[in-house]
Amino acid sequence: MDPRGLPRRHRRKSADHTWSFIPYTPLGNFTGHPAISLPVAKFADGMPLGAHFMGAYDSEVTLLQVAAQLEQAQPWFDDHPPFHVTAFDAHAANR
Repeated sequence: MDPRGLPRRHRRKSADHTWSFIPYTPLGNFTGHPAISLPVAKFADGMPLGAHFMGAYDSEVTLLQVAAQLEQAQPWFDDHPPFHVTAFDAHAANR
């Protein structure tokens, strides 16, 4: 058992599940490399498609420049998906 009271097999299953959704974010957090997620396109239904960019150590300025260039080429400030996450009932999806 770990300090949270979870058996080791449950801890591993939980970690694997999390990593399946966000495989690169923890790597950036662990190494201290800057990263940014940006909307780069939209699906036919209006939902955004994002891309995750990770830079070299101490390259925050470069990532912000990339973000500025992408927004200038395809503005997204006033572009919103057709629904908000608060409208989604996660419990209903699991029924």
